[in-house]
Amino acid sequence: RWVLVPFVISAILHVVPWWRLVLTPQWPTGAVVVATVVAVVLVVGLPVAVMLGRIRARERLLTVGAVWLGVIWQLFVWTLAGECVRAVLVAAGVPDPLRARAVALGVLGWTVVVLGWGAYRALGPVPVRERTVHLDGLGIGLNGLRIVQITDTHLGPFLSRRWAARITGQVNALDADVLAHTG
Repeated sequence: RWVLVPFVISAILHVVPWWRLVLTPQWPTGAVVVATVVAVVLVVGLPVAVMLGRIRARERLLTVGAVWLGVIWQLFVWTLAGECVRAVLVAAGVPDPLRARAVALGVLGWTVVVLGWGAYRALGPVPVRERTVHLDGLGIGLNGLRIVQITDTHLGPFLSRRWAARITGQVNALDADVLAHTG
């Protein structure tokens, strides 16, 4: 069962975007064939990459699998959101295949924007927000205590040592008394 479940999940995540973004818009046959072959390879390749990456400690395979899982998840979610746009276009009387193609291109464009923004936020500069917190009843010895809290770092195989060193340097430059890494 533990082998079948990842393949079923992968199939669901890939079939919905493939059906709504490739088949429904009635693209030319050659494009549909190419997209179908790519989808089949990815349906199988995603769980294989993740499982082999974990079992055999193959960092690159795990990275490819994890990155593709993030991409297909975004594509799946925004394909479902595109159904709301499709309903509006139906109500507005926009005919198919124009309606289906507009939704497909909109979903693909939006997904690229979201993934690009996510990559920038994950790999780019880390925002620092300074807050002063006053707590009644704390002892005078804790006055001026500096706490740094860092979260959502997603430390793992797809972030380089250079990235981790940059973040570590940024945190160390804050000269905290206490460091809390919460995620």
